[in-house]
Amino acid sequence: MSPRYITKSRFKLALQCPTKIYYDGKPEYANQKLEDTFLLALADGGFQVGELAKCYFPGGHVLSIFVLRPIILRDYYGKTYIGSIMGLCFGLGAIGSVCGPPLAGWIFDTTGSYDLAWIISSVLLLIGIPLVLLTKSPSPE
Repeated sequence: MSPRYITKSRFKLALQCPTKIYYDGKPEYANQKLEDTFLLALADGGFQVGELAKCYFPGGHVLSIFVLRPIILRDYYGKTYIGSIMGLCFGLGAIGSVCGPPLAGWIFDTTGSYDLAWIISSVLLLIGIPLVLLTKSPSPE
């Protein structure tokens, strides 16, 4: 008799509810919602979650960024490396969030105006747009 192993995902499923592991993987208990056209349309319209967040939280554009970014990155790159990609995106974004305000403040203190800070931000944005547009999607999983 060959040894039986439990995968990490099945272990996590069993932690949620031990009974679920009995039904998992059995064709007679297959998830009937996989072919539900309404749920598929809802998943494809993930951007609506961000719009809904903006309605409930006026000025909550930051919420939509946190909701939409994982959806877009998952659709573009697939699910294999989504954790690493999200870590890289949020890590690089944090660098800008930490360094940007002090740099803008220093520019204001030095020049008496935020004009140079706006110019630097605009140039970085204009450099980033073509880079994003030239990025090729990796082959599908």
